[in-house]
Amino acid sequence: MNHVYLVLGMTAVTYLPRVIPFVLLQNARLPPFVQRFLAVLPACALGALLIPGAFKAIPENPAAAVAGTVVAGLVSLTRGGLLLSVIAGVGVAFLVLLL
Repeated sequence: MNHVYLVLGMTAVTYLPRVIPFVLLQNARLPPFVQRFLAVLPACALGALLIPGAFKAIPENPAAAVAGTVVAGLVSLTRGGLLLSVIAGVGVAFLVLLL
């Protein structure tokens, strides 16, 4: 029975800090600067997680990894779409490895 109290306590400790700002600030107006900052935050966090791994994906030839990552980013910015970006990035990395 102590385990149930432990799980409930841990649930409260993690859930309450996440829900309290939503409840208290649901009608609050944020300044435009903060809204813009929060709008780009997910992309920045994802980039911070993915970019280092992408550059180290091919340890014996980091130029291929960098070229593939750059091309995938450019295709994503200009054409959009995940599939085309991945195919272009993998294709360029493969071509650089062949050279």
